[in-house]
Amino acid sequence: GYNMVGGLGSPIVTNPGGRPGLASALCALATQAATVSVARPVPLGISPDYGPVGGGTTVEISLAQQLAPNAAVTVTFGGVPAQVISANGASVRVVTPVATATPSAAAIAAAGPAAVSVTQTTASGSATSIASPGLMFEYVNETGDAVMPSVSGVNPSAGNVAGGEAISIYGSGFSVGTPTVTIGGQPAISVRVVSDYLLVAIAPPEVGSTACANGPGFAPVTVCQTQVVVSNANGASTPASILPVFTGSVDYTALGVIAANGAVEISPAATEYDYAPTPSISAIRPNPASPRGRTIVRIIGRGFSLNTLDWVNFGPSDRLDSQQIKLRSISNHEIDLEAPAARRLAGEAVEYPVTVQSAAGLSKPREFSFLGVPSVEGLSPSTGPAPGGGFITVTGKDLLGTTAVRFIDVLHPSASMTVTGRSLRDVRRTSLLVRVPSGRAGPFVIEPCNSVWCAPFDTARATYTYLSHAAPSLTHVDFSTVLGTRASMVVLFGRDLAGATEVLIGAYRATHFISSGTVPVGDPSVAIVLVPEGIAVQGESVVIETPNGRSSPGVTLH
Repeated sequence: GYNMVGGLGSPIVTNPGGRPGLASALCALATQAATVSVARPVPLGISPDYGPVGGGTTVEISLAQQLAPNAAVTVTFGGVPAQVISANGASVRVVTPVATATPSAAAIAAAGPAAVSVTQTTASGSATSIASPGLMFEYVNETGDAVMPSVSGVNPSAGNVAGGEAISIYGSGFSVGTPTVTIGGQPAISVRVVSDYLLVAIAPPEVGSTACANGPGFAPVTVCQTQVVVSNANGASTPASILPVFTGSVDYTALGVIAANGAVEISPAATEYDYAPTPSISAIRPNPASPRGRTIVRIIGRGFSLNTLDWVNFGPSDRLDSQQIKLRSISNHEIDLEAPAARRLAGEAVEYPVTVQSAAGLSKPREFSFLGVPSVEGLSPSTGPAPGGGFITVTGKDLLGTTAVRFIDVLHPSASMTVTGRSLRDVRRTSLLVRVPSGRAGPFVIEPCNSVWCAPFDTARATYTYLSHAAPSLTHVDFSTVLGTRASMVVLFGRDLAGATEVLIGAYRATHFISSGTVPVGDPSVAIVLVPEGIAVQGESVVIETPNGRSSPGVTLH
């Protein structure tokens, strides 16, 4: 869509022959990949910034950085190609084309604002500048002999409620007498006549008596839409019609224009200047989001309007690759847009500041992050009854954004379970609560999952053991010498051994259980402990203890 930068004026819907115009170019730009192989030109300004509708004005466009060596440079004015005279270093000189008629300037044929775009193309690809209020060219009608002022464009077309913005007003009849300018009925702080076709006025602050457009659909608290009127002794300029600003889901036509029903405007009228407060952000949802991009993120706050919105920054506001303009919907308090992909996909959470840039200023940043790979560092408790029902506190990293927790049955993977929804509570970056489902006795590995990744399978730190309801019993015990040492590995066989806390071998108390081969720690039928060198085990009585009690004595090691 058009007017993603405040002050762009009205869109040129089509160029001669029905070719797509400025709106289509901006929509195409919005669908470019977040990272391009060719640096996107960043215009700083254009001089002069106005000229006759017949074209032929030589203008110079200054850029923020050097053009790529041997780059082919093209420049368009309202979608119409200009003649490039020279393009080197950080400067491009062109001759303006003949103006095309704009819907906002019907009273002065073809007069009005035209957005200028710069594209550089190399063997690596092409990149086009983002629309900017600093790169507007105003076509004026120099053949008229009007003595009464006429306004065909205002640039920028929006600013902060505090006023003080220098506004270029384009039209004709400005050198007759001493013109005055009012914005919303309030006199401009100062007026400077540059030529018969250009005035520069300083906007007054919005005050209680400022005449904001009102009625159904208007929202003067969010954006005060006002008329810019130039007057002299012969009369006052005729204002264009102001409509309520578009809100709702953004649909694009085949020409790249935001589809509207004619009862709203998708950019300010030719004689319109809008006051807006500095935008603010109160929440971002979802947060965190997928690092792979294309997630629709909702920004909640105040001071949002299509007429004043420039872009949303995901990252530092001074970086070009932070700027995002892929709108899906907009209202006075919400912006839905497509979030970019994270700049790195290494699995760790990536945090960005998010800001909204509008014609009224830059919002304060709101922290936003992309999902990382969750990991588990501990469980409390780490055992519980087989019927489940209680809650486990899972601690770890990058748990914020968890939408499901898997209980992986170590002994019977096909019997694994997944819990979601209300079974997850108090999900934070380093901890969460999960309700324990009903399970069978034995070890289960806990794996928190977000929309992209699940935690790695970690038996050492993420094992939850379901306990039997009965006390343990032993059937027999074996031991062997650990290869390369004189320590003994004692293997206990029986029933209801899951969750064992200690083994008594004669007078020796073993509390460290190990896994071996296909036997995990927490197996309800087998338990394994290591006995250090020097501890006699043969012929000793063996007893195992779990939270449900101790086994009966009488089983000995042979």
